[in-house]
Amino acid sequence: MNTGKRIRDLQIDYDITSLQLAKSLGVTPQQLSRWRHSEDIKLSVLLNICNALGVRSSEFIGSKEG
Repeated sequence: MNTGKRIRDLQIDYDITSLQLAKSLGVTPQQLSRWRHSEDIKLSVLLNICNALGVRSSEFIGSKEG
């Protein structure tokens, strides 16, 4: 799974901009961008992103693909 793409997909689904998401996470938009482009993201960060997006981790893992 490409976590960065999944984050972007969920942002689109829930109409949340990167700036809004970064603010809710308490990070800069640049840090959010680094996480979205990273192939190695910490589980704690991923869970915080899920929380900020208002989705369960199972929904995050559940992909629209396949």
